[in-house]
Amino acid sequence: MGRITIAIDGPAGAGKSSVSKGVAEELGYIYIDTGAMYRALTLISIEENIPPDNGPALAERLKSLDIVLSPGKVHIGERDISGDIRRPEVSALVSEVCAHPEVRRELVRRQREMAVGGGVVMEGRDIGTVVLPNADLKIFLT
Repeated sequence: MGRITIAIDGPAGAGKSSVSKGVAEELGYIYIDTGAMYRALTLISIEENIPPDNGPALAERLKSLDIVLSPGKVHIGERDISGDIRRPEVSALVSEVCAHPEVRRELVRRQREMAVGGGVVMEGRDIGTVVLPNADLKIFLT
């Protein structure tokens, strides 16, 4: 059997990140934290004074935003923002940023592209239902 796509879903605090990282490491798969992508855009909105309630402006900025995920790291282009996206001010606004349909559409598109070819463990809310509804394996943590 070839490399599969694994979707790990569940509410905040259910252990999605820990389980996903462990599964990816054990299988030699790529781990993708979809929430980090929303946090990256939120960080940029703060730094560039884009109001978090302005979905069209956020979506426009996202078009040119090069978000790169690697094991344990998040970059925008060459800049490592791994620590910055965990700041309290980002946490306070991320749910507002990710609520915009146009932002969500673009990030879901990117996430689906990352999953092509399998060998991926992707975690986040709505991963098994919205982002990867046809994942080979879906796990919902409670």
